[in-house]
Amino acid sequence: MITRKLSSEGPKVNVRDVEKLKKLRASSTPLRERLIEDLRFHHFSDGTISQYLSELLHLAAHYWRSPAALTDDDLRSYFNYLQNDCGYSGSSMGVTHAALIFFYGYSCPMPMPFLRIFRRKRDKKLPVVLSHDEVRLGLLRVADVRYRACLTLIYSCGLRISEAVKLEVTDIDAKQGLLHIRHGKGGKPRYVPLPDRTLQLLREMWKKHRHPRWLFPAYRINLRLPSKRYGMQNKPVSGGTIALHFKAALRASGCRKPATVHSLRHSYATHLLEEHVPLFTVKEYLGHSSIGSTMLYVHCTSKIRRSGIGSIEELMRDL
Repeated sequence: MITRKLSSEGPKVNVRDVEKLKKLRASSTPLRERLIEDLRFHHFSDGTISQYLSELLHLAAHYWRSPAALTDDDLRSYFNYLQNDCGYSGSSMGVTHAALIFFYGYSCPMPMPFLRIFRRKRDKKLPVVLSHDEVRLGLLRVADVRYRACLTLIYSCGLRISEAVKLEVTDIDAKQGLLHIRHGKGGKPRYVPLPDRTLQLLREMWKKHRHPRWLFPAYRINLRLPSKRYGMQNKPVSGGTIALHFKAALRASGCRKPATVHSLRHSYATHLLEEHVPLFTVKEYLGHSSIGSTMLYVHCTSKIRRSGIGSIEELMRDL
């Protein structure tokens, strides 16, 4: 079967279903509106709402029927298709499963025994971590001061990209050297230390646009001159734009690691642990709910790995 990846947020679909998917995305139904409303009642983020909706649209495109008209056997067959024909990873299967659990549990209550059988298999892998020099060289390659300031802030404060782009001018407490994260994952606010050098860069950047609200407002593009930017929009820059500039800068710096903007957050946590910052302190800076999430970075610290080499060599000396 010929398949292809339609987008980063959706599954691989049969090429014959692409047009069906486009039609579904262009239309609207009461059931879809109910799903979106229910997701908002549960206080899911916009990204999660978009992802869950995309999963339901791909299911509908696969059968060309409303998900409300599907049976338990249909779901079993669909999961076999995703796993065996599309080669879905454990994480991707988990997203699909979570979307269907919500839909058939709340928006369209129906008994689907298969959803109770399925168990998500988490993909176990270590995060991509950049060295301090790789971070520095990558950021130096970002020519636009607005994007460079945003990426520098992400690294120096350990932010998620969604947290960074939504920052407002009033979130900076210059006197105490703190940054207020009001849009953390799960709606959890937190304060993180804001380095003086980053604060100075943010001030220099803000003087170039002076937006009264957004720290990183989006550019306004002159459509008559495609290569020219002028002014700003009354909305924050998109995370996708930041990601594209970081990827290009990292490639220009000569780094070949498969890093993303989120790798800056991983690097921040790892570098703090290497400087002997307590694990629970790093947990609070990152906004983790569980210390187990922060423990992952212990495996990435090169200094900690090297510290045990001498002892290991001593143990193996007489063997």
